[in-house]
Amino acid sequence: MKLKKINWTYPTDSELLNEIRTEYDIEKLIVSEYWPKDSHYKQAVQDIKKVSKPEKLDPKSIKGRHLWKSYEDLYRTVKSFGGPKDPEKMLEAIENEKPLPMPIVVRRLNGDLEVIGGCTRSGIAALANQEIVALVIDEKSANFLRADEIEKKAEEDAKKENTLEFLNSLKKFIFGKSSVAPRITNLSEYNDMMSIVKVAQLRGLDISGKQIKMEKKFLNDNK
Repeated sequence: MKLKKINWTYPTDSELLNEIRTEYDIEKLIVSEYWPKDSHYKQAVQDIKKVSKPEKLDPKSIKGRHLWKSYEDLYRTVKSFGGPKDPEKMLEAIENEKPLPMPIVVRRLNGDLEVIGGCTRSGIAALANQEIVALVIDEKSANFLRADEIEKKAEEDAKKENTLEFLNSLKKFIFGKSSVAPRITNLSEYNDMMSIVKVAQLRGLDISGKQIKMEKKFLNDNK
């Protein structure tokens, strides 16, 4: 496929918001809320900017894109998605030298690159044998950002539920500053534990033994 050089541009806030809302892998990576509202999605747009940067990439080095052998193959696959994505319009934009928003790629913890937004755009670039300028999210940075947001919300909830003292004891135990596991006495404290466990996991800590210890205590106390 012979195409003019693709003019990649940094996605607008509106384009990023649309990617987050429509691509589950992006939402899962960036949004910390289980039931996100509009405000959470808008915050996620700003969060993406904090943990990503544009990079020039060989599309053949990126996982998660379809290995199309021809434009016809690409067109059939994209149409089968049933969504509004239209490769014809993308090709027309390229020929008219109009910009295309950068695909969104995540650099996994093991260093692998995986496209999680803009599969069609990256597929077209691969077929045209052109490099991609992608917005690359660092998974480790994204995990730490989500961990901070979850911890902050846990503290806000603990203040409302009057479980702040428990939460502070819990954090000392989970993060290794105390060997004493606090006793869970109610559902609010159990939810505190699950939040801090998630924080620890996102920060790459193995606290499975501590979680099991606390859950056993909770189950024994509520037989």
